[in-house]
Amino acid sequence: MEEANKRIQPTGTAELFSALRGRLYDSNKNLVMATLSTIGGLASAMGPSVEKSSKGILADVLKCLGDNKKHMRECTLTALDSWVAAAQLEKMVPYIIVSLGDQKTGSEGRKDLFDWLSKHVSKMGDSSEALPLLKPSASSLMDKSSEVRKAAESFMNEILRICGQEVVGRNLKDLPSPTLAIVSERLKLSTVHEGFSESVKVVSTSMSLPSKAGLKNNKHGPNDRGSNVGKPVSQRGLPQRASVTMVSTQDSSQSQALFNIKDSNKEERERRVLVRKFKFEEPRREQIDELKIDLFKHFREDVSLRLWNSDFKRQIDGIELLQKALLSSGKEAIELLDILLRWIVLRFCESNTTCLLKVLDFLPELFDILKDQSYMLTEAEAAIFLPCLIEKSGHNIEKVREKMGDLIKQMVNIYSLPKLLPYILEGLRSKNNRTRIECVDIIGYFIDHHGTEVGGLMKNLPFVAALTAERDGEIRKAALNTLATAYKSLGDDVWRYVGKLSDAQRSMLDDRFKWKAREMDKRREGRPGDARAALRRSVRENGSDIAEQSGEVVSRSVTGSMISRDLGYADAHMDRHMVPRQIPAATGPADWHEALDIVALGLPEQSVEGMKVICHELTQAADPESTVLEDLIKEADRLVSCLAVMF
Repeated sequence: MEEANKRIQPTGTAELFSALRGRLYDSNKNLVMATLSTIGGLASAMGPSVEKSSKGILADVLKCLGDNKKHMRECTLTALDSWVAAAQLEKMVPYIIVSLGDQKTGSEGRKDLFDWLSKHVSKMGDSSEALPLLKPSASSLMDKSSEVRKAAESFMNEILRICGQEVVGRNLKDLPSPTLAIVSERLKLSTVHEGFSESVKVVSTSMSLPSKAGLKNNKHGPNDRGSNVGKPVSQRGLPQRASVTMVSTQDSSQSQALFNIKDSNKEERERRVLVRKFKFEEPRREQIDELKIDLFKHFREDVSLRLWNSDFKRQIDGIELLQKALLSSGKEAIELLDILLRWIVLRFCESNTTCLLKVLDFLPELFDILKDQSYMLTEAEAAIFLPCLIEKSGHNIEKVREKMGDLIKQMVNIYSLPKLLPYILEGLRSKNNRTRIECVDIIGYFIDHHGTEVGGLMKNLPFVAALTAERDGEIRKAALNTLATAYKSLGDDVWRYVGKLSDAQRSMLDDRFKWKAREMDKRREGRPGDARAALRRSVRENGSDIAEQSGEVVSRSVTGSMISRDLGYADAHMDRHMVPRQIPAATGPADWHEALDIVALGLPEQSVEGMKVICHELTQAADPESTVLEDLIKEADRLVSCLAVMF
């Protein structure tokens, strides 16, 4: 930094900040203090870009205020000084809210943080950005430490001076009544909202009446009705007033937007939240802390408090608020989808069945909204959610397993089957046998509804066949059923795809295939493999449209729609649905468009013919004088999607 005159670009600093984050938790305190100094220097050198490039390291810096050594806290505050000079206090508020509510921060750390805030709050460009700090500050007015209470009161007085009594009163009125009374007394609020002052009066009245009622009760006998005159009034008065205040607060909060997408940078969050693809891992402590910051930053405060509450009933209330907002806030929900999915993963990892079932009722509605918006999950969103969904699909409660299984099947509407399949295959390696059984059954479902060619299902049959050697009888049964479904589609060709098997395994499969053939004969479904053979003949002779009209294409329309939806989200210039075209197979596809239609069907023989045309067109486009290139560029996304299906 010295050689660069303390001016550096953010490019390539992501790994540096990741390394510095690790050093903040080092047992060597001198090294931690040196790290804090370095982070402050980087903030000064990078300027405003440090906020996006640092991957939320500010949350880790603030944790150093919990150290009992004064010198460590002073180094932390010095780093914060550099940070606020570079990135402004407004950007730091969500991190500070979490730090003030963290018990590990300690009384000395909270006192130092309030003193620091008092110095800097007046320098904010928009003073209203400091208002979210009022409620954690109000809670600190009831802290055990007198130093913390004094520092919190000083900070709130500073906000009161800047924003005025009316604004402060409006933002504090939904606090619990006892806290309201203390805040009103300490800050000497006079010109405030009517509801605020009423609640304060109720608190003072309820605090004085019980003692008088108690004195009367002692003077009268047990049968004297007069002794109970004052008591019920004082006991019931507070809840009635409090409920009125809560209703008015709820009405005012519901008038605000539930989602706040201001300053939302989804791509940056996805880069910051690093998760292991395919394999599920329990969320780490730092990931949970980052989620809390993002949640309170981008969701309405009353919803955030409910979703982050330890009481599952409050969490359910939060989910219901989300459900009501989905229809009118679909685009906002998409922008913040990664945060929602991270929160849902936490609920999946907890043991409360009632809350889990509520989440499982909410998710299909959310996925329907995404489908209606033609949205496809990003790779990062899938990596956040799918490993957990697959792993937890083997839940010990049958109702939960059914809902999760239905959810996985619904995923093909918002995430293409070829991309979904590796997550399901990873589930076959789970330590939970129920999860393995569910994943095998889901593969069988996709074979039955989408065919064996789509999504590379044929290539992965050896993984299923290998499970026929398992000791667990339920796993063997599920694997045999899935392979029997594949046999129904492929006929005897299935033996080409099951891989190397022992004689015992082949014998089991042969018996199950014979049983499947008998069942098909009873139901008059024809012989195994007939439907696939008829489909291939129809496409070869008549083209895909005629084959579809004859009813021989099973689930191809669903698959085609699924492939076309993988092209992207909300791009008005892109064709969302595949337009049916006549595909003459005898002479081969006539142009690039027909070739793509054939490749999209996923049939091996026809795909080869389609790829020949595509290669020819690409060769022609390489000619500098050719005008074909412009037309090909428009279809490039669709070509890539088709190639992904072939792989």
